[in-house]
Formats: sequence, C-alpha cells, structure tokens
Amino acid sequence: MKLSRLSLALLMVSNLFISSCGPKDRGQATPEAAEELALISSYLPEISIEEVLEIPAPDEVFFLMSDFSATANAQLQSRPSGISMLHLACVFKKPELARCLLLDHADPNASTAMGDTPLGLAVAMRGAEDSATDEDTLIKLIDTLVAAGADTSRNIMPDDIPLLDYAGLNCYSEKVFLHLLDLNCPSCETTAQAPAMMGWNTALKRLLDKGAVKSQDSMDILLLQAAANLHTDTVELLLNAGADVNAHQLSGTTPLLEAAGHLLSPAEEKEPEHRKRILDTCALLIKRGASPHLTEMRQEGSPAFCAADILTKDAETIEEMKQRGINLEPQEIKFTAGPELLGQIGKAAVMERIPAAEAFDTIASVLTPTEAMKQQPQYHEVLPMAVELLHNIDPARASQTVAAMAVWTSAEAWNQGFGNYMLPALSKCEQIILPRQIICTTAEHLAKNNHVDEAASLIELLHRCPDAQAEIEQYCHHDSLPLKAGAMAARLRCAGLPTPRDGDVQLWLDNHALTPDSAVIEKAVLLTSLSRLWYGDMLPAEQEQMFQAMEETGATTAASHYRAIAAAMDNPEKLDALTEDSDIWKFELEIATAEYILANAAAFTASVRKITD
Repeated sequence: MKLSRLSLALLMVSNLFISSCGPKDRGQATPEAAEELALISSYLPEISIEEVLEIPAPDEVFFLMSDFSATANAQLQSRPSGISMLHLACVFKKPELARCLLLDHADPNASTAMGDTPLGLAVAMRGAEDSATDEDTLIKLIDTLVAAGADTSRNIMPDDIPLLDYAGLNCYSEKVFLHLLDLNCPSCETTAQAPAMMGWNTALKRLLDKGAVKSQDSMDILLLQAAANLHTDTVELLLNAGADVNAHQLSGTTPLLEAAGHLLSPAEEKEPEHRKRILDTCALLIKRGASPHLTEMRQEGSPAFCAADILTKDAETIEEMKQRGINLEPQEIKFTAGPELLGQIGKAAVMERIPAAEAFDTIASVLTPTEAMKQQPQYHEVLPMAVELLHNIDPARASQTVAAMAVWTSAEAWNQGFGNYMLPALSKCEQIILPRQIICTTAEHLAKNNHVDEAASLIELLHRCPDAQAEIEQYCHHDSLPLKAGAMAARLRCAGLPTPRDGDVQLWLDNHALTPDSAVIEKAVLLTSLSRLWYGDMLPAEQEQMFQAMEETGATTAASHYRAIAAAMDNPEKLDALTEDSDIWKFELEIATAEYILANAAAFTASVRKITD
C-alpha cells in the first residue's frame, strides 16, 4: 500500500467536508475544518504516521479515511489499533476539525489499543512540529475536548501517569501546563518534576503552594533536576522551599555536581552564555551551603569526582568563580597502589591533569596488572587512560613501558578486545613509538587470526618509526589486504597526506583550515564519506557519483557492494547479509583511495601551500 494512496483518501475526505458545508445532510463540517483536514493530508506523506500513532503500518489510517469518506461517521475506530478521526485531529492539533467531529458524536474519551486518548494526544507534541502549532491553538483544542466531556482525571497510558505529568513531559509549554492547572487537573508527587526541569517557576510555585510536593525526598529530586538543567532562579526557589542543598540522590550525585559536570563537556563550556549559566548556578549553590568537596557515590575503583575537582580544572574557571565570590584551590591527585588507583587514573584523565614524574611507576603498574586488578569492571576503560597519562609525563619512557607489555604476544588478550581500547589510545598518543619488530610480528599474527582492523591499525603505526621505511614499502605490496591498507595509510602519514578511511579527508581539510578547492580533492572527500551514506545524508545523485568514483579508482567490488547497501537501507536483514563479509571490499576501497591520494599528492600539497604562503 503506497502512502500516496493515503493522501488520496485524505483528499477525498477533505472534499467531503467541503461539500458538506452549508446544509447539514452529512456531518457538521465547516470550511475551516475542511482546511485543517486538507493540511493533515499534506503532512502525512512527510512523516511516519505509524511511529507517531504507534501503529504497525499506515494502512490502518488509509482504511479509516476511506470508511469515513463513505459514511461521515465520526465514531469510527480502526482495527486493531483503535485510531479514530478525532485522534488524528488531536495528533495534528486541529481544534475546528475536532469540534466538528465532536458535534457528530465522536467519543472525547475514546482510547486506542496503546491507551492514547484524544486529550493525551492533544497535549503531546507528537506530529505538532509538522503543523507549526502555537500555544493558543493547543489550549483551544484542549478546551474543545474538555467542553465535550474529555476526562481530565484519567491517567495517560501506557505509562499510567496523570495528564498534568504527561503534559509537563510532552508539551514543552508552561502556558499550556498552567491552563491545565486552571482546569483543576489532578496532580501527584511527581507532577512538579517537569516544571523543575524546564524552569517553569510560576507553575512550580503554584504546585508548591498547593502542597503537591509532600516529601523531602521529592523536594530534593526537584532541586537536582533544576540544578542539572541550570535554572538558577528555580534552584533558589526550591532552596527557599526547603530542599537540601547537599542531598545525594540514588544516582550518587548532588545538585552542585550536576551543575558543575556541564564543564566536562567541551561544547558546553565553550559557549559563553551557557558557561555563564553553569558558573552562576554553581556559585549560588555554594553560597547557599553546597559542599564542593562531596564526592559522587561510585563503585569501588571508579573515578569519584567532587565539584571542586571540576571547578578548579583550569586557571580560567578558578578566576571566574573568584569573580562570583567563590575561592577554590585545585587539589592534587595522589596516585596510590591498590584498588583506588584505577579511580585516581580515571579522574586525572578526565580532568586532563598531567601527573608529576614521580607518579610514573605507580601509574605504569596498570600496564602489568595483578589478577585482582584485571577483574575490576572498569580496568579496560582505565588502561588507555593510563597510557595517555604516561605519554604526557614522559613519551620516551612511556614507549618503552608500552612495548614491554606482555599482551603483544597474547592471543587471549586480543580475543578479549584488547585492541578495541588500546589502539585508539596509541593512535592519540602521537609520541609513543613502538619497535617495528613488535608492530610487524603482532600485526601479521592478528591478520592470520582474523583481527583485520587491529592488524591494519598497527601497521599504520610504522609511520612513527624512523627506520621503518623498508617495512612500509614491503607491506604496501603485501598479499594481505589489511596489512597493505595499513601500510598505505602509513605511507600517506609520512607524506603529510590524509589517510583513506571514512571521514579522514574531510578531517585533514578541517585541521588545515581548508575547503575542497579542486575536483581531485572533492573526489577524495566523496570516496571517504561513507558515514553520510549510512546515515541517509546523501542524495541518490551524489551516491551515484560516489559509486562511479569507486569504480574509477579501481574499487569495483566495493562499488558493487555499496550500491547494494544503498538499495537495501530499509531492509535490516538484507543489510546484515550484505555487510557480513565486508573485509575484502572495505580494504579494497581504502587501498584504492590511498593510491588515488598518493597519485594526486600535488593537489593536496598545493592547497596547503596556498594558506602558508
């Protein structure tokens, strides 16, 4: 059943509404209602109505529309999902259409199989983004339903929560929330959570004044939510109402930790207005008695932060807090042998602290762990952090320490995922240089045992070895595609050129502040834009350009597979089958792309010269 058939049915129903305006021989339609229904018909082809209404397929809506066009029966409900025309009107926030349907005896409390009622759909924003709904329209729709007998005391399914709670979480409007309060919708202990999260102070104060928040635990949760969302005025309102500024929640955190934690996100801390909100909220909490030295409640060995760690992570933050009247001094992280060491390493890594040289041996003990240490659930997560810290203390010594690890010859370690967490760290630590013998021996062993990605990544590290040019050239002509792909990437790195994996050419351009300024570079970007294909961010014409570029560079098998993948994006089972044995054509594409970049190296170096001259 094509969706265009659904649109046709909607058009038929719209025509029915239009023709029935005037004499009321069929329904209570008005021109405005007919216009609203016509608008719905324009939205439906653009959205996944089966997802909005949680029904198996859009066919049900088609049959509902078809039956309604023939009968004008506003009480019709589709089967098995129980969708009615009134449900559709409420999804798309069409108050006049809803009014006409109610005049024709549509049930204002009709429930779908999923438990959705017209009123529940009216206060949720599902589908509303397509109809540019404003608050007044939403209120008009709610009032229309309530006037017709919609039950405001009925809980919303399937979560079985009061209408007010549901509206707070789904309508994103304090004005609508306040209107529901005016309609005396029932509240419960959790109703104030949405206003606290959203910073709706008028609504929150009304709920507090009417005694909707009855327990201290509930009050403390509200403070945590307000602080986590950086609503400074809401934080002050809740503190004045009796919330505990230092209450630990079940998650192990405190309001101050929730607010300060935003500084650990580079994107958040660099945005000036957002940064101001973070620091203002933290300063208020500390001035009202929050302890900056309370730590998270974590399992043994996990990094346990306190707000002081975060608020003293750099000189800029320390100074900005001083300007707000808060004086904090950075605390030294001490590294001690024992179960606490993993947590100490994790904290230092996250806080980007460079440990003192004396800590090297203690941190390095993680690279030769005891059995007890290896059994700790966070060990594999902390190991690459330890490598980075060692690299920051002394790169040469870190190289020797990493090279001495027993795991390079341990098949069991690689089978347990050692490469998944260690190789990204080695790639990041650019001054760690492993002996070429370790790299070659381990990579060949990995390639033979089907750890092909790890093998390629290891061979690529040869570009750091000053005496490995012969090995790089040797592997560039190797029969093993993973080893050859890794060697080609190493050769590109030695030449200062972008590597051939997904996204690498665009990253190289970004790092050099360049844009694709030639057809050669545009083609290289296209060859390494596979993620855009996977995420549906590439139009069919551009997809075809990519496939042709693959064929032109010699990656014909890859081109064939990716064509098939593009055609099967809506078929998960077929996609799984197509990608099951991807190693051959994946490395074929990387090798072909690397050869293309090397053959056109002058185009890349010319671009770099333009910005340096």
